[in-house]
Amino acid sequence: MAVGLALVVALELGLRVYAHATLRERGMTFDPDFGWRMLPNVQKRSAFWGATEPATTNSKGWRDAETTYAKPPGTTRIVVLGDSFTFASSVDYGERFTEVLEEAREDLEVVNLGVNAYGTDQELRVLELEGLRYDPDVVVLVAYLGNDLDDNMNDRSNYWPKPYYTLEEGRLEFVPAEPSWDVRLRTGSYVGEALFRLVRRGVNDFRFAEVQAATSPIELFASLVGRMAERSEERGARFLVVAAYSREAEAALPDPREAVATRRLQNAGIEVLDTWTLVDDALAAGVEVFGPDRHWNIAGHALIAEAIRSKLVEAGWL
Repeated sequence: MAVGLALVVALELGLRVYAHATLRERGMTFDPDFGWRMLPNVQKRSAFWGATEPATTNSKGWRDAETTYAKPPGTTRIVVLGDSFTFASSVDYGERFTEVLEEAREDLEVVNLGVNAYGTDQELRVLELEGLRYDPDVVVLVAYLGNDLDDNMNDRSNYWPKPYYTLEEGRLEFVPAEPSWDVRLRTGSYVGEALFRLVRRGVNDFRFAEVQAATSPIELFASLVGRMAERSEERGARFLVVAAYSREAEAALPDPREAVATRRLQNAGIEVLDTWTLVDDALAAGVEVFGPDRHWNIAGHALIAEAIRSKLVEAGWL
């Protein structure tokens, strides 16, 4: 028993030393409000953490520059929410649309609060608990409806328990994430994480929340985005949704559910920047805007940054 314990301890220490030396230390931890969130002050290299350079997080746990909650006088601040399209898993820091957009004006500050695999429900929590603390003038939600509509219906996603909202007679009710035994094991031990990955490799790990059985994914999505718009406006901030797509050049039209969800927001009076035609024109002109992982590449981020800038200027928000 003692020998076995000593071997486990040695293996644990060895894995931690190796992870630190190769910039592959743990980058995520459990959070009941968000499901998972990035750890602060991490420098990490992996397939989902940047391209050629390691990704780093600031003291608050966001892949962004160090930014105070208090907005400097004379500064226009934009807070951006989203999933991997916003986190930008396929490009390096400085190449993302948020940094490119920030270069448009010297008095402009863009705060990127994107996290890989987040759904609209988690993004709402980020806005309420973190985003509004930055006193934004504009809030931008990048919605990738290719999976958001389904993600919002789940209570487990990507090997993590996740929070979600139910619709009770038109009212949103928050259900926090519950830590499962595997999350406790993985976040407490590198050996546990290695064993978990070995056992669960290739297993689909998305779980539908049974309580959502009678809920329309589009109605839930619209309600979540509607609350985001309301919370933003209550704080004096404008609100914009950027509809993102991951697609091939030959795709003729968006998925019908995505098109219905986008129209649902527009009919509710929410400003939407639909990037379908924008990307379609770029692809038709021979400009590749997606990387191998089907997220925006450097050219794609530059395209989106300019589209957002033009939309905000046209609306008189910038």
